[in-house]
Amino acid sequence: MSAPRTPFSSVDRPQQWLALALGNSRCLWGQFLGLSLQQWQWCALDEFPSWATANTELWLAVVGQSDRLQNRQRCQVHHLTLAEVPLAGTYETLGLDRALALVGAARRVGWPVLAVDGGTALTISAADAAGRFAGGAIWPGLSLQGRSLHQATAALPLVTFEHSQLPLPERWATSTGDAICSGILYSAIAAVRDYCLDWRLRYPNSPIAFLGGDGQLLQQALALGNSYCDPTLVLQGIAACRELNRTERGGFEPPNGLTR
Repeated sequence: MSAPRTPFSSVDRPQQWLALALGNSRCLWGQFLGLSLQQWQWCALDEFPSWATANTELWLAVVGQSDRLQNRQRCQVHHLTLAEVPLAGTYETLGLDRALALVGAARRVGWPVLAVDGGTALTISAADAAGRFAGGAIWPGLSLQGRSLHQATAALPLVTFEHSQLPLPERWATSTGDAICSGILYSAIAAVRDYCLDWRLRYPNSPIAFLGGDGQLLQQALALGNSYCDPTLVLQGIAACRELNRTERGGFEPPNGLTR
């Protein structure tokens, strides 16, 4: 009788590989050893982190801009598609990043799960107890709202947001810049809270995952129980897709029972 197969045999040892989510305003890179994320980094579009070595397997998720990545010949690129994401009930134009964030969160906490992404766009995405996409919502992100007001008016200043920092600004602001910050932040917090509470009417105490540049700020401001912030959820979703792909080719077991 042959010996039981270990998760990684002496022949199929964990490989080092790269994951990249190419977004609207920047790139999120991750370096993995098998399923274990070793390091990650935000970069400007078209940039490589110093540890992105040549001739490495790269799983690429284009979630924003068209693929403008330079020097792609440095890596062996696999272009990830929505059809490869183990999430049921998706529609053709669903953002790949939204689907990957849900899968990445489910890999950590299981289904059901709600993902709030505070990026260029502020999105809420939900998956039910069966691992099926259950809908969501999209708004302009905090910084995008600020830029829109500045660009579409003659006198309103451009405001910036200190990511992941509390306390929040005064609600009843006494200057124009502070009034813009107040309006954008408190309306976003109220909207996200309303969606989260409505979701928990269906799934009480369902985990809520926050990600994106403003994810920590929103998570701290809302202070909802059983919530956490993890900016690497899209990378974790890419890792789950890669592992499922290897399973279907006779490789390893998919993480946390994720199936297509």
